[in-house]
Amino acid sequence: MSNVELSDYDKDILDGYHGAASQIAMRILLRMAEVQGATSLIDITRAHIDGCIYTGKASLHFAETLVQEGGI
Repeated sequence: MSNVELSDYDKDILDGYHGAASQIAMRILLRMAEVQGATSLIDITRAHIDGCIYTGKASLHFAETLVQEGGI
């Protein structure tokens, strides 16, 4: 269970109602928030999750998965 307070919209994203790519991104953001000790998130209108630094097959898989799941 996370200690990060989420809006209803954030919860919908985390539950997958806005597609798998958004859900994956929200899981990453939520985990990073937890690691940093954040207690809430702020609303934004655009973001870039960087997977373009090739450090092995995992980074390529990450980018390909987001694209396959509808991320643009």
